[in-house]
Amino acid sequence: MTNNRGGYLLGPILFTDSDEDQGELIPLISPDEEGQARTDDYPAELPILPIKNTVLFPGVVIPITVGRQKSIRLIKRAYRGDRIVGVVAQKNNKSEDPGFEDLYNTGTVARLLKMLVLPDGNTTVIIQGQLRFAISQGLREDPFLSAQYELLPDSYPEKKVKETKALIRSLKEAAFKILHLNPEIPQEAQIALNSIDGLGFLTHFLSSNINAEVGDKQRLLELSDVQ
Repeated sequence: MTNNRGGYLLGPILFTDSDEDQGELIPLISPDEEGQARTDDYPAELPILPIKNTVLFPGVVIPITVGRQKSIRLIKRAYRGDRIVGVVAQKNNKSEDPGFEDLYNTGTVARLLKMLVLPDGNTTVIIQGQLRFAISQGLREDPFLSAQYELLPDSYPEKKVKETKALIRSLKEAAFKILHLNPEIPQEAQIALNSIDGLGFLTHFLSSNINAEVGDKQRLLELSDVQ
């Protein structure tokens, strides 16, 4: 495995079928000790990528297929630059040209890992969630959304606390149940997950993969305490 610039260790990432609006995944990513990404290369003004039907959590990797011109412009410009974007879920999936009023206020800073231009003109990007953020002020909506923002670091319990270890064991058990429910996931996925002991990653892994509405997942994203 190799370290990426955000400080995460990338292991096998197993994708299932995805459609234009949403990527489903089983991410096997082990964050560093506290799950924190480097922020020294984050821009002062964050380009905002709206997404439908899903919520991106820190530490999670998903494929996103974009067809809207604003989103394509954003992705291409960011990919040529620092590859940092702010990913925010839409409140209303019917809006094809969402403004800030159509988005939740809290999202996840993400790094673009890979970009693929498809024959139909759509663009698929593999994005990795890093840190949560809140939109402080919407700055502009053309040529794409951009905003001032405030990072929202997770609150972690003290290390080596007995209750925390018990919680990690419980989270692992729940994560293994998720893996068992998907017959497409190979045995290697369980082996990789068994080596992950980060409370933050396990919490975000479960939040990303539970069967819940976007609004419910969004409320989980907005929680600062990983416990």
